[in-house]
Amino acid sequence: MDIEYKPEFIKGQLVVLKDADYEFEQYIGIDQVLLKLKDEDKYVKVLSQEILSSNTSKKGLTEELNLVSEKGWKKAKERYKIIKPLIDNGPSEKLVQKVVLDSGKSRATIYNWLKAYKKENKLTSLIPHLHYKGKGESRLDLSVETIISEAIEKYYLSSLKYSVRNTFKEVELACYVANLSAPHYNTIRSRIIKLDQQMVEERRFGKRKARSKFKPLKGGLKSSKAPLALVQIDHCLLDVILLNRETGEPMGRPWITLAIDHYSKMVIGYHISMDPPGTNSLALCLSNAILPKDEILKKYNISGRWKCAGIMHIIHVDNAKEFRGNSLSRACEKYCIHLQFRPVKTPDSGGLVERVFRTFGSDIHTIPGTTFNDVKNRDNYNSSKEATLTLPELEEWFINLVVNIYHNSFHETIQNTPSAMWDSYYAEETGGMRLGRGSRFLNEDELKLDFMPYVERSIQRYGIVINRIKYISPALYQWINHADDLTLSAKKKKKFIFRYDPRDISKVYFWDPSLNQYFVIPYSNVDYPPISQWEYRQIVRFLRLQGQSNVDQEAIFQARLKMNEIKKAGVKRKKAKPKNAFKSSEEAVTQTEPKPKNQLSSNVNRFNILDDGKDK
Repeated sequence: MDIEYKPEFIKGQLVVLKDADYEFEQYIGIDQVLLKLKDEDKYVKVLSQEILSSNTSKKGLTEELNLVSEKGWKKAKERYKIIKPLIDNGPSEKLVQKVVLDSGKSRATIYNWLKAYKKENKLTSLIPHLHYKGKGESRLDLSVETIISEAIEKYYLSSLKYSVRNTFKEVELACYVANLSAPHYNTIRSRIIKLDQQMVEERRFGKRKARSKFKPLKGGLKSSKAPLALVQIDHCLLDVILLNRETGEPMGRPWITLAIDHYSKMVIGYHISMDPPGTNSLALCLSNAILPKDEILKKYNISGRWKCAGIMHIIHVDNAKEFRGNSLSRACEKYCIHLQFRPVKTPDSGGLVERVFRTFGSDIHTIPGTTFNDVKNRDNYNSSKEATLTLPELEEWFINLVVNIYHNSFHETIQNTPSAMWDSYYAEETGGMRLGRGSRFLNEDELKLDFMPYVERSIQRYGIVINRIKYISPALYQWINHADDLTLSAKKKKKFIFRYDPRDISKVYFWDPSLNQYFVIPYSNVDYPPISQWEYRQIVRFLRLQGQSNVDQEAIFQARLKMNEIKKAGVKRKKAKPKNAFKSSEEAVTQTEPKPKNQLSSNVNRFNILDDGKDK
């Protein structure tokens, strides 16, 4: 199957160079483009990285994804599908005429949609302004809407397989009982017609039948013709024990999420964490894949080039339920990324990433503290005792391996090195159009926020609470105890969106709906140290082992201090032992090992039981 792809810039697209507006003409080299000054007959040649993909970077953020209604999203996707031939191939007269005839839309409408999309290169450019939640969403009474939704869910989208007519009868009956005016039959029919057909097939007839109807392709992915046309993402538990960088104590095995370009086999993104994989790790890996890697290389002082950056067209990912979050789906849709799930019981479709994991595995097993890939290979090797690397050190080690070894090593499948394969594509002339090359995204803050997880909270006098931790800022004051916009009832408070980075939960990001802008909201007590979500979970587990069921903010950070003190004391005892303490027999080791003096120490020992390499 040949994978589709999209261009980075299209002819006539507005771009920005040194605060002036230009129109894109064509590519003229590996990294050079030809631009025309807007409304003037003046041309310039510049490096592609010097320009912005559109003039939207001068603006702030324009929308919060999760405030857009389903109706608005669907409308935008329908419009994008109609104008996609013009985006990919340019708005020639013949093609425009075909699109007008096929869609039944006027020429002016088609050009307006194309102009709106070219300004930002985002699906959100095509969202009708009237389709935000609470604005023109429906003229029906809220109680009737609830009855319709429940009837479709219970009778139509179930193994009962009610017809549209019988579903309508159930709505009529429920409205009669509730003393409400029933909607017209066409209203119910329209709602059902607009449902996702694959989802309907799955709910009514089962996943297997839906898969055979909507996904006839078998045997996995076969080919892609350009970088970023297809990216595969998967995760793996690494065979190595890491140390806590503050205390030096072993803390277990990390997870890695990798994004691999199907065309070149380049590693274009990664995320390493102590947390098991889920929507968060996938989203963080994606934002890392799309954004330039210059800052990461600079952070770890790594020489070499990691040239992969840009918005991919298709993402192929594990079929796990945790990867199906609505927030992640919307972020992908915003940037016109197609999130594609691997079919169940088709392991070959994820083989590329798994082969890369196996390639890295032999190198991982050379790190002190490795658990190897088989308990038989470990013998008497004590992985926890031999561990030497912290999480940042492993990250530095991994980036060096990827950038300077893997990318420059010969790959059998492509009969080339991944780096050379990537470069050779962009070195070829393609008639002024470079397919498969994602837009160089410069508004990094917006992209990072779009892919962050979020929660909804009402704002109280003390601020908000997320994971038992309080956050407050003057940016929240005007929204304290704000009534819900739909009900206008003082009893029901309006909920707001707060995004957060799982790697540092010392602050959250508040979307102010009146200003259409994010604000950083810190801890209510700014003296508390930053912690990750993984550290937070460890602390809560520690407190529960101590018998504390009511865990509050103060208890969390006091427990963190206590845990560090206990661990540091253990490290000092270990260092104070004679050098030959571990060279005697097992009996001698048992005799010299300190025993818990009290229940607290016993619980801490329970808390620090480590994974010695066996998968849970």
